[in-house]
Amino acid sequence: MPKIVFPLKLHRRFEFFSYIVGHGGLLLRSRNSAEYPTRIELMFKDIEEMRLQNTMEELEIDLITDPERINDQLGVTEVHESRHVFALSAANFRTGYVVAGALYLAEDDLGFSEPSAIEHKDLESHVMRSEYFND
Repeated sequence: MPKIVFPLKLHRRFEFFSYIVGHGGLLLRSRNSAEYPTRIELMFKDIEEMRLQNTMEELEIDLITDPERINDQLGVTEVHESRHVFALSAANFRTGYVVAGALYLAEDDLGFSEPSAIEHKDLESHVMRSEYFND
């Protein structure tokens, strides 16, 4: 599986789809449509902190490593050594973030309400693109 190259720009609308408390897993999902026949999922794992909107248009995700930017721009004061700061911005949302241990991306041909191909390995045959970051 290839690594995600930052900044990651996704010209789609993403929705806050689910959050799993016990595992700190956040799933953002874009719907498939006539214009976009595929579904894109973004799964953040081992979440420590986040600030997001319910929906985000034209999503851009960047990996932030500069402590000054993390604190001054995003307001994140502490980051555990096993976590990363992902800055999220969108056409309708300027400054969001997720502090997490990993980020996974999958693009597939499944429907919006079907299970996640990231979480269900038996759905791998539907995946056309997958990337990750968890250094």
